[in-house]
Amino acid sequence: MQEWSIILSAMGLAVVILSSVIGLVWKLSRIELALRSEFGKAVSDFQDEHTREIGEMKAAHAKETAELHAKVYQVEIWARDEFVRKNSFEIVVARMERGLSELRGDITGRLDKMSEKMDRQK
Repeated sequence: MQEWSIILSAMGLAVVILSSVIGLVWKLSRIELALRSEFGKAVSDFQDEHTREIGEMKAAHAKETAELHAKVYQVEIWARDEFVRKNSFEIVVARMERGLSELRGDITGRLDKMSEKMDRQK
């Protein structure tokens, strides 16, 4: 009989050990699932934050690029206008110089004619 009691005690001990191990494994698996869930959430939050920051940087870069493009356009327009103004000014000055030369020649010619007439009348 003593043998049976040892066998039953051993079986009872095996059941207790087995149930404890199964309970421990079940608890560890739940902890692992909770940790994975929290880690996944943390990774997702990090990715969302990272994506938001990248979006903000892209928006700031796009704004700076647009401002730079506008400035370059303004400089191009200014250079074009200044070139045209300078060129036009030079053309106008050349015309005026020719006009003044012709006017000086006409005035000199008329003064010569007047002096000749005055000399003849004397």
